[in-house]
Amino acid sequence: MTKQEELIKCFKTLYRDPSYQKMANLLSIQKTRIFRICNGHEMKLSEYLQMQKLVDDKKQTSELETIVGDCLVNLSEKSIREITRICKRKLENHHLINSPVQINLTASFAS
Repeated sequence: MTKQEELIKCFKTLYRDPSYQKMANLLSIQKTRIFRICNGHEMKLSEYLQMQKLVDDKKQTSELETIVGDCLVNLSEKSIREITRICKRKLENHHLINSPVQINLTASFAS
């Protein structure tokens, strides 16, 4: 099995056997091109890299979900509360850093 075939198989597994239309939308490629790729035509490097990025992103999400599930089953309530607190703090920091800042300046003139 070639690297391309392995990548397509992994992609289809992670995205639960998507339709050609869904694959086209995810990859920003025409549906007919996806059909040809899935039937053996060689991918362009840009197509390969885009699909690889989507696979990598999905794997990271899946890994996090697996870890969270394991934590919920195996850790004590105290440990889960601690992890929850850390996650909330990280999200608050993210929102503070990425939210637009509005500065209101008021000029006061002496009469």
